[in-house]
Amino acid sequence: MSESVVEVPDLLHNALQPPSKPGRMVRTLRLHPGMRLTGMQIVSHAAYWRLTALEAWGSQQRPLVVLGDSLAQAVGVPDPRMGYAHQLWEQLWPSEPPAIINLSRSGARMSDVLSTQVPAWRALDRAPRAVLCTVGSNDVLRSARLRQQAKELDRLIEAMSSQDTVLACLPAKGSVMAALMNRRLVDRAATSSVTVARVDTKLRTWRGRRAPDCFHPNEDGYELWTEAFAEALAV
Repeated sequence: MSESVVEVPDLLHNALQPPSKPGRMVRTLRLHPGMRLTGMQIVSHAAYWRLTALEAWGSQQRPLVVLGDSLAQAVGVPDPRMGYAHQLWEQLWPSEPPAIINLSRSGARMSDVLSTQVPAWRALDRAPRAVLCTVGSNDVLRSARLRQQAKELDRLIEAMSSQDTVLACLPAKGSVMAALMNRRLVDRAATSSVTVARVDTKLRTWRGRRAPDCFHPNEDGYELWTEAFAEALAV
């Protein structure tokens, strides 16, 4: 599909802009073979999701909306259709062609979701089937300020509070900070309209589930995200 034939709102257009280059960690570790592959996937996956979003917008179907970071982009697997967005669609709506508006961006933090992705979702002209979000790993990696991150998480939960919105827990294996953030998410979500996808309780070990960069999930890893989101939506 040619992008020029689809007119989209400015907020959606801005959210779908691909990253100009991989983030600092990918650039720093670029000599690692797996990280070089990640750098290429960041660019190619973003281009794929932009096109699929334009197709979904033009189809007038009720879309599945995806927010978040590189995990939402399915970085770590060679084909973005191997990530949880497509896997979940195939499970829940197998008789319909996919209509996915993926507003996520590799390297995104919670503040990026709040400032760019949530407004673009809210600007859509139709109610989505569901809104999925995986974010927070970059916040945990880049800052040890638990209080600041907790405030951002509270803001995100409030901004996402709506029917059929699901926010994923962080993979917490070996990370005290991620475990604390997960606990706060579960507690705060209990008094909001946000449902929690318990990725943390499913991903007990990374063995056999890491991509070549040793950071992102492989296809088996993404299956756990799919299971967690499917269970959350079934509640």
